[in-house]
Amino acid sequence: MRIDIEPIGIIHSPFKRKEDISTIEFSSSNGFDDVEGEIEIFKKYEKGLKDIEGFSHLIIIYLFHKIESYSLHVEPYLDKNLRGVFSTRHPKDQIKLV
Repeated sequence: MRIDIEPIGIIHSPFKRKEDISTIEFSSSNGFDDVEGEIEIFKKYEKGLKDIEGFSHLIIIYLFHKIESYSLHVEPYLDKNLRGVFSTRHPKDQIKLV
């Protein structure tokens, strides 16, 4: 089976390379609470945002377009036990589509 994906926007963040995200931030009490990003929806999809402000949460599906490889098991920061990649916030190995 093949699934083609057409982007409807772009996520902008202060992190331009995965090396910009330090493991210290993962272990701090604030984590990424102070980091802001922006989701840009392409013009032809803007009408689909009508009344979206009435919701407290959104589910965003995105593609890590710069990921070249991944592992389903990773060793989280300060934890020597292998964990499933979906149960961690591991910065090194991520699945492309989240």
